[in-house]
Amino acid sequence: MANPMKKEWSDWVNPVLIKEIRQHFHNFGILSVMGALLAGELVLLAVMQYRASDFRGSFTDSGSIMFGFLVGGMVLAAYFICSMGAMIRFTTERRNRELDFSFQTTLSPNRIVWGKLAGTLVMTVFIFALCLPFMVIAYFLRGIEMGSMLLISLATLPPICIASQLGILIGSVGRRWLVSLFFVLSFFAAQPLVIFTVLLFTRVGGVDSPVGALLLWYGIGGIILELLYALSVAAVGSRFSNRMLPVRISLIGVIALSPLIGLGIGLIADPAILLESMLGMLVIAASCIAAFCATLAAFERQDPGDRVLRKRPHNPIGHFAHFLVSSGAWGGVVLAYLMMLFAGATAAVFFLLNPSDGADLVLWVSGGTYFLFYANVAILLARRWKILAGWGWWAVTLIAFIVLPLLFGTGVAMIEREYVPYCFLTAPFCLVKPELGWFGPLLAVISLAVTGGVMLKRRKQP
Repeated sequence: MANPMKKEWSDWVNPVLIKEIRQHFHNFGILSVMGALLAGELVLLAVMQYRASDFRGSFTDSGSIMFGFLVGGMVLAAYFICSMGAMIRFTTERRNRELDFSFQTTLSPNRIVWGKLAGTLVMTVFIFALCLPFMVIAYFLRGIEMGSMLLISLATLPPICIASQLGILIGSVGRRWLVSLFFVLSFFAAQPLVIFTVLLFTRVGGVDSPVGALLLWYGIGGIILELLYALSVAAVGSRFSNRMLPVRISLIGVIALSPLIGLGIGLIADPAILLESMLGMLVIAASCIAAFCATLAAFERQDPGDRVLRKRPHNPIGHFAHFLVSSGAWGGVVLAYLMMLFAGATAAVFFLLNPSDGADLVLWVSGGTYFLFYANVAILLARRWKILAGWGWWAVTLIAFIVLPLLFGTGVAMIEREYVPYCFLTAPFCLVKPELGWFGPLLAVISLAVTGGVMLKRRKQP
């Protein structure tokens, strides 16, 4: 028997990564951005050298000023190359099946998205390498410490990765108008992000633990990046496949990683409240993720399909676990309720440890239950009347239970302010009156009972 062909090391490399790197270094726009970055660094170096030699000892902040401009230029270049560039190319590929890897090859959606993300990481390292020599010069110009330079450089990595993955997610949809919308909205989001980063990593915001601030920053960034990555894989996959599996597993992972954010907050604020901080962040994350999971279920198809059902285990535990994490609106709703139940139990434990602040966490749980109610209503309407898709009925539900009460409450506020909170009983706005916080869970329980009845009726049908 003939020996199989020996594989080279390049055969094990993700082909999407190779394609992305080649396209980066053959794109005139990307090369222009790199050239402009280098030219700007040289001009900045000349200006700083002139200022330092002209003012001598009286101008001792040349290094910090130069480093600030370098970091700003590096992040801006990474935004155009890694985020906008990846988004535009992926949008073009998704609009043309002759360029789309998901139609041309047998590569899984996970390998396609990972190859594109890895390509942006390679370009991020390359951009940092372009700026590194000038950062060393900035250090010798005085005005900034090596530890501060390292801390700020590490702090720029999560926003760049998140922006790159968000660009991949938007590009996977294949809609050009989303590219323009992202470009416009990014300018509005840039300013508060820069202000928050500066306050977090300087003593202006009262931060005494740089390690805790970095842990908090990477914890938040990792959670957002994980969720965006899973959504990108789901968007690339076929709608008839089990594409919600990575999304729901990532949502569970977000809840599991959320105590790291509480740990970072505790290290920054007061190490004595580490346990309370971790439990509080666990409640907040579980409540928000449960609301998001239920909302995604309203956008999902109700029937998971034969391809998904064939892979479902026959034993009861495996069957139920696969039902929760696989595609299908009903499984997403049940998983969201289990997450919210976990959030409520954790809030109860927090209340026993710290009764003074436990009431605030209860409001997070109560507010999240409204979105479980909205998702249930949308799914039931989509099952009963098929004139709209699930997302269409979800929009109708929000208008009926949030927008209309908001308009009605505005009119009531002009007449009698005392009854305004009661106009928002079907919306989270009623939490402005904490004693009404029980109404959201009541709606969620009622809708769960109705949904459970519909599911049991469906199972009994031949």
